[in-house]
Amino acid sequence: MRFEEYLTEADASTTTRLQECVHCVAYAMRQMTKKDITRNDVLEPGFFIDAYAKYCTIDTPDNTLFDWIFDNSKWVDSIVASTNTCKKSGYLKKNNYTFHRGSPFMNSIYEQALVLLKQEGVRIGGDKWNPSDIWATTMSSVPKFNTIIEFNDWIEKNLNNGKLVGISLKMVGKSAKVVLSSPKIKHEPVGYKSIKKPRDVLPTGSMVMTIKTGTGINFRSFRISNQADITGEIVMVGGAARHGKVPSTILKKAIKDNNIPQLTKKRIGDQTDDQLIKSVQNLWKQCGYNFSDKQMAQGWEKRKNNIQDRIGYWQSIIHSLELGAFLNSNKGKADDIINTFFVGASSASEFSSTFIKVY
Repeated sequence: MRFEEYLTEADASTTTRLQECVHCVAYAMRQMTKKDITRNDVLEPGFFIDAYAKYCTIDTPDNTLFDWIFDNSKWVDSIVASTNTCKKSGYLKKNNYTFHRGSPFMNSIYEQALVLLKQEGVRIGGDKWNPSDIWATTMSSVPKFNTIIEFNDWIEKNLNNGKLVGISLKMVGKSAKVVLSSPKIKHEPVGYKSIKKPRDVLPTGSMVMTIKTGTGINFRSFRISNQADITGEIVMVGGAARHGKVPSTILKKAIKDNNIPQLTKKRIGDQTDDQLIKSVQNLWKQCGYNFSDKQMAQGWEKRKNNIQDRIGYWQSIIHSLELGAFLNSNKGKADDIINTFFVGASSASEFSSTFIKVY
């Protein structure tokens, strides 16, 4: 089981907030030095506190952030690579940015967007309208707009001139990439390819591979202990970065419109583990893989002592495989379904706004 599966929702949320705030400080350091920053720069307390004070408006105190990054040094190289690559990309054209995370300024952007989206009758959340984790700006306030289209045009204009840059962050390896995301960029259709063969016959979910090279959608519950249903997250297989989650409304609509079976919690609770193992075995067969009774039994021996919540676990794997089995057996519909998931997860709808993604 991967480490992330043990994290509670609160733990994951706290880690996200802290690393995003430290990114702001690192971007401020890069602005102060006017050259690439290093690992030592990020871990130097005086420099860290000075950069925080001069160029950051964020929702966590400087000492909390420094203590966290000092104790979680695995994040340092990622943050350094992300920061230096983003500056070299040319999107951060100015040298007097304030970097925002959870600030009144940043909140005002999303508050206005949600009002305008509701006004248009558009049901997407703020993170799908614009998934930027931090914002770099030379402005002190955001003007009011009458429509979401006007607001989006204004954001695009000011990203292009470098006055307001929304930045979506992902953990990176030794190197990073920066791409522009905009509804005006033509989206190439992404269809269904196959279900990825699992390393573990009883995982927490399944990976659907798309025709886009190396790109898949990982379907599983990210809150098994709360018995939350499955979600889909775009991943680059073999890479560190994740690229957005499929909106739950899009996923649920696809399941409903296509009558994709999803075993109820009651039926999961009423069945024995042996019966549920057999269901998983049959679903893997529909996904293209024949696992023997012996393989299933061995898989259960490895899995059974690492389950946070019985119903939550079985719901996660079975619902994921029921979706995978439908896609594999209905390839005429699968391309459209996967493309809809991909567009939704990429925040590329006609009402989404422009941002840059560092991954």
